[in-house]
Formats: sequence, C-alpha cells, structure tokens
Amino acid sequence: MNFRLNKKLIKERALTNKLSKQLKCFNRLVLWGYKSPRHSHYYIHQGYYSFFKQNIDIDIVWLENEEASNDLIEPNDLIMIPDTHLISNYESLKIDKPRLDCFYIYHNSIKLPEHWLDKNIKYIKLYEYRNGYKKDLIQKGVSFKEIRPFVLTSSSDRSILQPWGFPILPSKMLSPVTAKTNQVNFAGTIWGDKEGKLNGNYFKIKKLNELLDSKGLEFNVRTKMTEEEEISFLRKSIVSTSIGAIGHDASDYLQCRIFKSITYGVLTLTDTKAFKHILKDSFVNFKSWDEGIDLVTNLNEKEKRKIIKAQQKSIFDYSYLNHWINMLDLFKEIYPEQFR
Repeated sequence: MNFRLNKKLIKERALTNKLSKQLKCFNRLVLWGYKSPRHSHYYIHQGYYSFFKQNIDIDIVWLENEEASNDLIEPNDLIMIPDTHLISNYESLKIDKPRLDCFYIYHNSIKLPEHWLDKNIKYIKLYEYRNGYKKDLIQKGVSFKEIRPFVLTSSSDRSILQPWGFPILPSKMLSPVTAKTNQVNFAGTIWGDKEGKLNGNYFKIKKLNELLDSKGLEFNVRTKMTEEEEISFLRKSIVSTSIGAIGHDASDYLQCRIFKSITYGVLTLTDTKAFKHILKDSFVNFKSWDEGIDLVTNLNEKEKRKIIKAQQKSIFDYSYLNHWINMLDLFKEIYPEQFR
C-alpha cells in the first residue's frame, strides 16, 4: 500500500468516525417510504440503508409509507421524508404532522404543507443540485456557503443542495477494467416522449443505439438490477454512457449513475458538461456522441486505465460519507445544542 493510498484511507476513516459520532446524537436514523422498487427513488433509499448497514455503527430503520409506521417513531429520531411531490404521483404520504421532539430531512420536497415549515419544527430541506435551485436562493436574497462544486448550504433557509453522489466508501471503488468486448451497456431508466421534444431520454437513447449499431457496437439497456448485477453488467462494457434527460445538461443535474459507474471502475462518458467541474482533466470532452465513442475506442488500455483512476480520484468527496456529513453539519449549525 503506497503513501498516497494511506492518506486517502486516513481521511476516509476520519470522515467515517465523524459521521458516526454525529449520528449518535440522535436516537435513530429513520428512512420513510419507497420500500418498493415501483418508483426509481427506491434505489436512493436502498442505497442509504445499505451504506449505513455496511459501514456505520448506528441504529437505522426503514419504514413503510403507511399509517401504522407513525406508531414506530420515537423521540429524537432523525427522519428522512421523501419527495412529497413525487410520492403523491403513485401514493399519498401517510406520515403524521412532524413532531416537535424529532428531527427531519425533507428530501426534494417541492410542495411542502405550510404547517411542516413551522419555525418550531426541527428540519432541513435537501435538494439534489440543479442550478435553478441555486438561482432561487440568489433571487430570494438567501445567503449560502459553497462547500465544493455543486454543494451549497444555507442555515437561514435551512436548505442544502448537493448531488446524489455514490453509496460506497471511496476505498471500496473497484479497480479499473477495460472490457475486451463490443458492448456498450446502459444501466438506468428510459423515459420521455418519442420525439425528444418534451422530456426524458428516450429519443437520445434511440439515437445512440442507431449510432452504435452503425459502428458495429452492441448497445444493451437494463433496469431494476441488484447492485451485483449492475456491476457485472457495466464492467462488461467498453464504456459507460450516461445520457442525461432533456434539460439535465442545462440545469447541471448530476445523475447518480455517473458516480456509480466510475466507482465500478468503468470509463464513463456523460453529456452533462457540469461534470467537468468535478472530473476536471479526466472529463472526456466531446461535441457529439459520435466523437465521444470514437475518442474512447481509439484509446489504448493504459490510457483508459489512467482516465478511470483519475475519475475515481476526482469524485472522492462525493461519497455518501460527505453527503451525510454535509447535512449533519448544517443541522449542527442550526441546532448546536443537539450536538453537545
């Protein structure tokens, strides 16, 4: 083990200890809802749950979105409540009015009931980063701190903007792989209108499929896999292509699949240019997918491994360790007495 790796492990261990200490200021961490893969945000909660179970010594529970779960809430619980806007699209949110003896993370909650924002309720608002949210803060005159690219916190607004990040410890990233196949594999949801005018990534995926076919490459798409299946699937790919939905590039939306495929040791391309601020020199810059695919297929094995290693190094501070520490640091800034 070289000195550089030792420094990374020392930093990771310090962050792990900090997160564990912060969370022990609460009774338990409670994830509310999304226990069924009917909705894609199930995988976000599943990632949180698995991360803590495997890496952090705390009491964590994952409750069904049902009225009976309210009876399982205990004083001093830290409760993550999912996106009330999204969850209402397929079932109503069945959690009671927030309690004064608990703490809450309102996750992507765009349409919160006014009584949930009572000044006596202890909460923060978590949003996945989009530049529109940042502009809203600026327009409202809200002061905020920029911790690192695309991570902003505001104690006055009780809000935090940050990317999803990746659900493992940095030290558990897989070694770079350069698959000797003709496969280009995509793991994720395909959605949107077929003409590519309204939303989603359907049209862009279709065009990429046609492009790869013209180059003699096999394009495979899979959804709803276990983590092990996803890792195996992507590591058989000569490159991981993360295609943003309509509006993702313009809004600087940083898809979690990009972070994850990098941790799997796969050379990753994305058309979301905001990632250049994170990946820096390891960002593969291209004007079209035609150019991007040609750039990657013309690299030799040594060049590919060098880029993959650089991409992994660049995302170190976007693991769930930092993701949760960022939120708990904000809680500490607002409610310092809880952490004494």
